[in-house]
Amino acid sequence: MFTFIAGGPGSGVHRSTDGGKTWTKSQSGFPDVDLGRIGLAMSPVNPSVVYAIAEAADSKGGFFRSRDGGASWDKMSGYQSGGNYYNEIIADPKNVDRVYAVETILQVTDDGGKTFHRVGEHLKHVDNHAVWIDPDDTAHLIIGCDGGVYETNDGGKNYRFMANLPITQYYRVATDESKPFYRVFGGAQDNFSVGGPSRTRNVHGITNADWFITSGGDGFGSVVDPVDPNTVYAESQFGVLSRFNLRTGDVMGVQPTEEPGTLGPRWGWDSPLFISPFNHNRVYFASNRLFASNDRGDSWKVVSGDLSRQIDRNRLKAMDHVASIDAVAKNVSTTLFGVVLTIAESPVKEGVLFTGTDDGRISVSENGGGAWRSVDHYPGVPDTAPVFKVLPSQHDVNVVYAAFNNHQAGDFKPYLMKSVDMGRSWMSIAGDLPSRGSVYSLADDHVDRNLLFAGTEFGLYVTRDGGRKWLRLNGGLPTIQVRDLAIQRRENDLVVATFGRGFYV
Repeated sequence: MFTFIAGGPGSGVHRSTDGGKTWTKSQSGFPDVDLGRIGLAMSPVNPSVVYAIAEAADSKGGFFRSRDGGASWDKMSGYQSGGNYYNEIIADPKNVDRVYAVETILQVTDDGGKTFHRVGEHLKHVDNHAVWIDPDDTAHLIIGCDGGVYETNDGGKNYRFMANLPITQYYRVATDESKPFYRVFGGAQDNFSVGGPSRTRNVHGITNADWFITSGGDGFGSVVDPVDPNTVYAESQFGVLSRFNLRTGDVMGVQPTEEPGTLGPRWGWDSPLFISPFNHNRVYFASNRLFASNDRGDSWKVVSGDLSRQIDRNRLKAMDHVASIDAVAKNVSTTLFGVVLTIAESPVKEGVLFTGTDDGRISVSENGGGAWRSVDHYPGVPDTAPVFKVLPSQHDVNVVYAAFNNHQAGDFKPYLMKSVDMGRSWMSIAGDLPSRGSVYSLADDHVDRNLLFAGTEFGLYVTRDGGRKWLRLNGGLPTIQVRDLAIQRRENDLVVATFGRGFYV
């Protein structure tokens, strides 16, 4: 997202005593400044005791307690966990002074918020988001975090990991040409980049032990050398790219850098990556510029200028107005703005390159990056809507598809476009896709030019007529965000990366 603003003049605590029919502002004792995101918890022991954790301007946020049902408040401490990702609290069902705060390291207070200490993360993943406390045994907790679901029976000293839940959030998916069964690769939110088999001869099926890690950190793009399936490129956040040798286990960092004296690249959270279909040693990678390597990442050259629209994000409207740079937590924990989100090369003609940015620009080069032209506006698409996917046709060099995803502006419409003149003009092919369901991913069939697949916020869709009519694909696929798609051509398999339920084939 281009910015984050925790709150402002409209943020506050409100109280109802008639079941929600009427509300009154109820924040006596809070600082007299703009408030940001606020987390609330009422004590099950005594409903007159209410806790709040709040961001505020001028670093005046913190942890607050009310003893009169939220009519007035006392600031207990300056502790708060960050509204962009956390600021959520859970009151203990038996101890009125004990409150848990979910954040990177799970915290708890036993004195009503005056002090906090760690619950304990022994052999457990961090980045916590949900806590259930057993009302009959408060040392029994179930915790949801970026690593999955964990259970403790001793208040956090030891944990049991629920290893049987298919809940991985995959950003990207790729396949290789291994035999007899090809492998599937992808990058997972806060759980590395990984690879594993698409099938197995094991009577027990594919097990966790069949999977291997190719890169650490948050996992994103992975691509496999089509000639040598033992060579895998994988990345973590902000462009940290590595080349992994599956045969030897060797890992080499190959992230490109720009020449001294130039402005450094702006790497996105999820930087796009692909191998040229015409040269298996040629790798493309993008920040706000496009990089190309002809030696598997050992050396790089910049093949574009800044491909973004170079818009100052502090001049863009958020919540219908341009917020001051001093707004509560503005731009905190956000990625840089004006970066490339998607890149591709036409599989029909070498050197025809496409890029799409988070500020709504599609750029095209017909000579391998020697010269570029750009389009910034598209019929029916909001200005600056991010280009999540650009997909050149496998059948016609002049045809290219694009998916725009504007959900971070509160707009969940499917924006799916097609160009028949190599990106000069565009028309919608969203057809009868549901009006609510942002598009994240696209794939076109290698045999039938009219067969397209679209991954949306709420599932997977297919069209057999180039986008006039779309059909939802179920068949065991749940209602889930379909983040990326890949077609394994040898097996005619469609491989789906979902953001929350793992891979499907």
